[in-house]
Amino acid sequence: MATLEAFERGVNQRIENTESHTALVEDRMDHLEEQMDDLAMSKEINLSCIVPRESQTSCLSREACTAH
Repeated sequence: MATLEAFERGVNQRIENTESHTALVEDRMDHLEEQMDDLAMSKEINLSCIVPRESQTSCLSREACTAH
Protein backbone atom coordinates (compact mmCIF):
# COMPACT_ATOMS: atom_id res chain seq x y z
CA MET A 1 0.00 0.00 0.00
CA ALA A 2 2.86 2.40 0.78
CA THR A 3 4.30 1.73 -2.67
CA LEU A 4 1.00 2.69 -4.29
CA GLU A 5 0.84 5.93 -2.25
CA ALA A 6 4.43 6.78 -3.19
CA PHE A 7 3.63 6.12 -6.84
CA GLU A 8 0.52 8.32 -6.60
CA ARG A 9 2.54 11.16 -4.99
CA GLY A 10 5.12 10.85 -7.76
CA VAL A 11 2.43 11.02 -10.43
CA ASN A 12 0.80 14.01 -8.75
CA GLN A 13 4.16 15.77 -8.53
CA ARG A 14 4.77 15.19 -12.23
CA ILE A 15 1.33 16.56 -13.03
CA GLU A 16 2.03 19.69 -10.97
CA ASN A 17 5.43 20.10 -12.64
CA THR A 18 3.86 19.71 -16.08
CA GLU A 19 1.13 22.25 -15.29
CA SER A 20 3.71 24.70 -13.99
CA HIS A 21 5.90 24.22 -17.05
CA THR A 22 2.89 24.61 -19.34
CA ALA A 23 1.99 27.90 -17.66
CA LEU A 24 5.57 29.16 -18.12
CA VAL A 25 5.56 28.16 -21.79
CA GLU A 26 2.20 29.87 -22.34
CA ASP A 27 3.48 33.06 -20.68
CA ARG A 28 6.59 32.97 -22.87
CA MET A 29 4.49 32.43 -25.99
CA ASP A 30 2.29 35.42 -25.08
CA HIS A 31 5.41 37.54 -24.58
CA LEU A 32 6.84 36.44 -27.94
CA GLU A 33 3.53 37.17 -29.69
CA GLU A 34 3.56 40.67 -28.22
CA GLN A 35 7.13 41.17 -29.43
CA MET A 36 6.20 39.93 -32.91
CA ASP A 37 3.23 42.32 -33.01
CA ASP A 38 5.46 45.21 -31.92
CA LEU A 39 8.04 44.30 -34.54
CA ALA A 40 5.42 44.00 -37.29
CA MET A 41 3.96 47.36 -36.32
CA SER A 42 7.37 49.05 -36.36
CA LYS A 43 8.19 47.49 -39.74
CA GLU A 44 4.86 48.72 -41.15
CA ILE A 45 5.65 52.23 -39.96
CA ASN A 46 9.19 52.11 -41.35
CA LEU A 47 8.08 50.66 -44.68
CA SER A 48 5.33 53.24 -45.08
CA CYS A 49 7.96 55.98 -44.89
CA ILE A 50 10.11 54.56 -47.71
CA VAL A 51 9.60 55.61 -51.31
CA PRO A 52 11.55 53.54 -53.86
CA ARG A 53 14.23 55.44 -55.76
CA GLU A 54 12.66 54.80 -59.14
CA SER A 55 9.45 56.41 -57.89
CA GLN A 56 11.34 59.44 -56.60
CA THR A 57 12.93 60.12 -59.98
CA SER A 58 9.80 59.52 -62.02
CA CYS A 59 7.47 61.64 -59.89
CA LEU A 60 6.73 65.16 -61.00
CA SER A 61 5.53 66.28 -57.60
CA ARG A 62 5.47 65.16 -54.00
CA GLU A 63 1.75 64.38 -54.34
CA ALA A 64 2.51 61.98 -57.19
CA CYS A 65 5.11 60.16 -55.05
CA THR A 66 2.68 59.63 -52.19
CA ALA A 67 0.20 58.13 -54.63
CA HIS A 68 2.54 55.17 -55.33
